[in-house]
Amino acid sequence: MPLILSILSCNGISQDNKNVLLELLEKLNFRYYVTGIANRADTGQGHLFCLAHQFFNHFGEEDGKTINDLWLQEESIKFIDRHASDIMFIESPTLDKDDPRDYAYWPGLKFFLASYEQNLLEKANRKGNLPHLMAPESKDKRERDSFCHKEHFWAIAENQYDDPENLDVNKRRLGNFMLLNQGWNKAVKNKKPKEKFDCFKYPHKTSPDTLMIQKASDTK
Repeated sequence: MPLILSILSCNGISQDNKNVLLELLEKLNFRYYVTGIANRADTGQGHLFCLAHQFFNHFGEEDGKTINDLWLQEESIKFIDRHASDIMFIESPTLDKDDPRDYAYWPGLKFFLASYEQNLLEKANRKGNLPHLMAPESKDKRERDSFCHKEHFWAIAENQYDDPENLDVNKRRLGNFMLLNQGWNKAVKNKKPKEKFDCFKYPHKTSPDTLMIQKASDTK
């Protein structure tokens, strides 16, 4: 937050350059804090506070070193490389068989899925709407079918184990989750994975409203 505030209050850079820095901080926050790579909520914050202090109070020159937006970009990337490298980022969501985590309860799940959907839409040259994908369920019944649910592809209730503490690891993995609108969710909720694929491929009047579902169906 201090870094965000220092960027927003800086008059020495353009709004476009501010947006670049804010996007970079969003990635830093997700890769390091949201994924859980950071062991504690305050891990690494001292260094980030120091960067915010330097950027806010010494923008321009300091002891022969240029303090500007490019400097902050480089320092932020160094932080990511050191604390949340690509390898660490890729390994962090991986569940081994003895890993007790369940991604159904991961706070970053909907943001992750919505961002993935947004990426697919952009690659398909279609307009994305991240706020819509992230929006909470509407109280207006007329809008509820457009609400996106976080759902298991392999449903928990399908071949459910007698001991809930031994829930199959594949049902708990990040790759078992998707976004579905409410109408589709009701239609396929507890079906077997193959039956869900068949539902998504069936020529309905309206196709599944998220590209991640179509992509999963096409690459089965």
